Amino acid sequence: MRKTLKWTLIVVGLLVAISVVAAIVGVGNTSKGSARSHPVPLHRLAAIGSGWKMRVVKVTPNANRQVAAVPESQISAGATGRANHGPSAGAQDYMIRVALTYTGGGKDNAGDLVNYGLHAMGAHNAGYNADTDSCGEWPKPSLQHTGVIYSGRSVRGNICFQIAKNDAATLMLYSANRNIAGAFVQYKGLKKVWFALR
Repeated sequence: MRKTLKWTLIVVGLLVAISVVAAIVGVGNTSKGSARSHPVPLHRLAAIGSGWKMRVVKVTPNANRQVAAVPESQISAGATGRANHGPSAGAQDYMIRVALTYTGGGKDNAGDLVNYGLHAMGAHNAGYNADTDSCGEWPKPSLQHTGVIYSGRSVRGNICFQIAKNDAATLMLYSANRNIAGAFVQYKGLKKVWFALR
């Protein structure tokens, strides 16, 4: 009985030690770019889950003029029905062009991914969502009203967030699930992957 207890304690001790060492060196975090401190570099493609891959193509940190120049005729019927207006004091329009590729089976809705699965955050930890913190109607090419994408196909376009000016220098894009009005919205297997914007 003593031998069994002794070996059990030794094995448990070794497992705890291995777990601690693995946590320190980051073993088990096989998703490159999944940590905020190690984002996916600009122009690099990364899998974000649910059959999607994404790459940041271009960044326009201050897109106020481009957003204000969107013609009224481009504004969708479900929108406000008027041209975009400038951001409030202390805010700015931040535009990111991304390329999305769907590699899963069948089809998926790129618009749902953009609106519910892609977010931005700066050093002040204020979260920005593509639908609730939108610039208004996004400049073309826009992913704002993108629909179904079939397997093996790609789409490229703009996402636009209205952010606090003091977050612009440190802003990063990330994929993740989110809460809407207290209800957790699961976007089918989406991973939290951070993308550098500089």
